[in-house]
Amino acid sequence: MSISHQETLQGCRMALEFIEGLDETTFKRWLAGEYILTLQPSLSAKKVKKENKKEIIWQETYKSYEQKLKIMDSYEEAIEYLQSLKFNKQQLKDLGNAWSIYIQSRDTKEKIIYKIVEEVVGNKLKIQVLGNKGK
Repeated sequence: MSISHQETLQGCRMALEFIEGLDETTFKRWLAGEYILTLQPSLSAKKVKKENKKEIIWQETYKSYEQKLKIMDSYEEAIEYLQSLKFNKQQLKDLGNAWSIYIQSRDTKEKIIYKIVEEVVGNKLKIQVLGNKGK
Protein backbone atom coordinates (compact mmCIF):
# COMPACT_ATOMS: atom_id res chain seq x y z
CA MET A 1 0.00 0.00 0.00
CA SER A 2 1.55 3.30 -1.04
CA ILE A 3 0.95 6.81 0.17
CA SER A 4 -1.13 8.88 -2.20
CA HIS A 5 -0.19 12.35 -3.42
CA GLN A 6 -3.06 13.88 -1.39
CA GLU A 7 -1.94 12.12 1.79
CA THR A 8 1.63 13.31 1.23
CA LEU A 9 0.41 16.90 0.84
CA GLN A 10 -1.72 16.59 3.96
CA GLY A 11 1.31 15.34 5.91
CA CYS A 12 3.43 18.21 4.62
CA ARG A 13 0.76 20.73 5.64
CA MET A 14 0.57 19.25 9.14
CA ALA A 15 4.36 19.32 9.53
CA LEU A 16 4.55 22.90 8.28
CA GLU A 17 1.79 24.01 10.67
CA PHE A 18 3.69 22.43 13.54
CA ILE A 19 6.97 24.11 12.58
CA GLU A 20 5.24 27.48 12.13
CA GLY A 21 3.86 27.12 15.66
CA LEU A 22 7.34 26.99 17.21
CA ASP A 23 8.61 30.14 18.89
CA GLU A 24 11.73 31.78 17.46
CA THR A 25 14.09 30.45 20.13
CA THR A 26 12.87 26.87 19.83
CA PHE A 27 12.98 27.05 16.02
CA LYS A 28 16.58 28.28 16.05
CA ARG A 29 17.57 25.63 18.57
CA TRP A 30 15.93 23.01 16.32
CA LEU A 31 17.89 24.29 13.34
CA ALA A 32 21.07 24.15 15.43
CA GLY A 33 20.41 20.47 16.15
CA GLU A 34 19.52 20.88 19.84
CA TYR A 35 16.03 19.45 19.26
CA ILE A 36 14.72 16.73 17.02
CA LEU A 37 11.21 16.22 15.68
CA THR A 38 9.76 12.81 16.45
CA LEU A 39 6.58 10.89 15.78
CA GLN A 40 4.61 9.40 18.60
CA PRO A 41 1.17 7.83 18.75
CA SER A 42 -1.59 10.33 19.43
CA LEU A 43 -3.53 9.75 22.59
CA SER A 44 -7.25 9.47 22.09
CA ALA A 45 -9.41 10.18 25.12
CA LYS A 46 -10.66 6.57 25.28
CA LYS A 47 -7.20 5.01 25.25
CA VAL A 48 -5.52 7.26 27.79
CA LYS A 49 -4.98 5.77 31.22
CA LYS A 50 -5.55 7.86 34.32
CA GLU A 51 -1.82 8.40 34.84
CA ASN A 52 -1.44 9.62 31.28
CA LYS A 53 -4.41 11.98 31.68
CA LYS A 54 -2.69 13.57 34.66
CA GLU A 55 0.53 13.86 32.66
CA ILE A 56 -1.29 15.51 29.76
CA ILE A 57 -2.96 17.98 32.12
CA TRP A 58 0.44 18.83 33.66
CA GLN A 59 1.98 19.28 30.19
CA GLU A 60 -0.76 21.73 29.27
CA THR A 61 -0.27 23.49 32.59
CA TYR A 62 3.50 23.71 31.94
CA LYS A 63 2.77 25.32 28.59
CA SER A 64 0.54 27.94 30.22
CA TYR A 65 3.25 28.74 32.79
CA GLU A 66 5.84 29.01 30.03
CA GLN A 67 3.63 31.36 28.01
CA LYS A 68 3.14 33.59 31.05
CA LEU A 69 6.89 33.61 31.75
CA LYS A 70 7.74 34.44 28.13
CA ILE A 71 5.76 37.69 28.23
CA MET A 72 7.53 38.93 31.34
CA ASP A 73 10.07 41.70 30.88
CA SER A 74 12.31 41.22 33.90
CA TYR A 75 13.92 38.54 35.99
CA GLU A 76 12.35 39.93 39.15
CA GLU A 77 8.83 39.75 37.73
CA ALA A 78 9.36 36.15 36.63
CA ILE A 79 10.86 35.13 39.98
CA GLU A 80 7.95 36.68 41.86
CA TYR A 81 5.50 34.87 39.59
CA LEU A 82 7.13 31.47 40.15
CA GLN A 83 7.33 32.05 43.90
CA SER A 84 3.64 33.03 43.97
CA LEU A 85 2.75 29.59 42.57
CA LYS A 86 3.99 28.09 45.85
CA PHE A 87 5.28 24.94 44.18
CA ASN A 88 7.22 22.43 46.21
CA LYS A 89 10.70 21.41 45.10
CA GLN A 90 9.50 18.36 43.14
CA GLN A 91 6.92 20.39 41.22
CA LEU A 92 9.59 22.94 40.32
CA LYS A 93 11.90 20.12 39.19
CA ASP A 94 9.10 18.70 37.05
CA LEU A 95 8.46 22.14 35.59
CA GLY A 96 12.14 22.57 34.75
CA ASN A 97 12.41 19.07 33.34
CA ALA A 98 9.39 19.72 31.11
CA TRP A 99 11.49 22.44 29.43
CA SER A 100 14.65 20.33 29.34
CA ILE A 101 16.36 22.48 31.96
CA TYR A 102 19.14 20.61 33.75
CA ILE A 103 18.30 20.45 37.44
CA GLN A 104 20.41 18.63 39.96
CA SER A 105 18.85 16.81 42.90
CA ARG A 106 20.78 18.99 45.34
CA ASP A 107 19.46 22.26 43.83
CA THR A 108 17.35 24.31 46.21
CA LYS A 109 13.94 25.71 45.31
CA GLU A 110 15.52 29.14 44.80
CA LYS A 111 18.21 27.70 42.51
CA ILE A 112 15.59 25.83 40.46
CA ILE A 113 13.50 28.99 40.11
CA TYR A 114 16.61 30.90 39.01
CA LYS A 115 17.44 28.24 36.39
CA ILE A 116 13.89 28.29 35.01
CA VAL A 117 13.83 32.09 34.84
CA GLU A 118 17.28 32.18 33.24
CA GLU A 119 16.25 29.69 30.56
CA VAL A 120 12.80 31.07 29.74
CA VAL A 121 13.06 34.82 30.44
CA GLY A 122 16.83 35.29 30.29
CA ASN A 123 17.16 34.07 26.73
CA LYS A 124 14.35 36.39 25.60
CA LEU A 125 15.99 39.38 27.28
CA LYS A 126 19.41 38.53 25.80
CA ILE A 127 17.92 38.38 22.31
CA GLN A 128 16.22 41.75 22.86
CA VAL A 129 19.50 43.34 23.98
CA LEU A 130 21.40 41.90 21.03
CA GLY A 131 18.65 43.06 18.67
CA ASN A 132 18.82 46.61 20.04
CA LYS A 133 22.60 46.81 19.63
CA GLY A 134 22.24 46.55 15.87
CA LYS A 135 20.02 49.64 15.73
